[in-house]
Amino acid sequence: MPALYDSLKEIHRREADFEWVMVDDFSNDGDRTTALMRQFQAQAPFPVRTVFLSRNYYGARSMPEALQVARGDYAILLDQDDFLAPHALEIFSRLLDEYRDVGDLAGVCGRCVDMQGKLIGTPFRWNERLANELEIRHVHRIRGELFQCTRTDVLREFYQDLKPGYTNGHVWTKLARHYRYVYTSEVVRIYDTGNPDSHSNSNAVRYLRNSLECYLYYINTNADYLRKDWKSCLVMLLHAGRFARHLRMDFNTLTADTPVDLKLLAFLLQPASMLLAARDSRRGKRFYAGPEIEGYALNARKDEAVL
Repeated sequence: MPALYDSLKEIHRREADFEWVMVDDFSNDGDRTTALMRQFQAQAPFPVRTVFLSRNYYGARSMPEALQVARGDYAILLDQDDFLAPHALEIFSRLLDEYRDVGDLAGVCGRCVDMQGKLIGTPFRWNERLANELEIRHVHRIRGELFQCTRTDVLREFYQDLKPGYTNGHVWTKLARHYRYVYTSEVVRIYDTGNPDSHSNSNAVRYLRNSLECYLYYINTNADYLRKDWKSCLVMLLHAGRFARHLRMDFNTLTADTPVDLKLLAFLLQPASMLLAARDSRRGKRFYAGPEIEGYALNARKDEAVL
């Protein structure tokens, strides 16, 4: 977090106008996070607002709670292992102004690089393009990290049903059915891919049931786009089958709402999903089922049952 704070101070020196809303998701570190947040709030040369959650929602309530107190017209999501590129806010502001007459515009989406400056993902074949997330992923076949600056009112609407185990991608794909972004090839985010504390580098999958639910929503709702991108379709079906194996879910339950053609493909992929699940066991990957009842755990490490 200190490195993120330093990057924001650098951007502020460029006379950028922004506020920083920090949310503590019930940190279990002896109040060290609370003290650090209070320190930033007292010292920062820009407005800082803090939110302290009384329960651990495993990230599911952080963005909704931040959006409730945010005063800006646009918002971006930053994790502690993120850094904004020095010109990021200038890029967002310029493109939002250029495309202000687009009625269904949600915001601007730019590219990410790692700490060595290497692009994370497939390069764009353009400088700027109006599109939605599903077109970008499944028509243009762009893989890897993207970074959005989005209208605050739009985010408030689409972040409300987030559950532990859902990814931010769930929000972007739901939003894609209603809004477009300006996709720019300019770099707006620097991401520490080597951070051992990041979720992507963890050897555990928490809230497995909700993670599977998120996969199934994507598959069943976006089948029209997945048919344009069979590689992504295969990967999603494989992982849905893999998670179902860990949950001991039968095939008919898994594919109850899946279109017939994708259901047939999922059936053919069952042996491969079984192998993936077996590999998880060999490698010691930990899966946590999550609470049996609807709601959020007070502490994910205590209230989840290990499979």
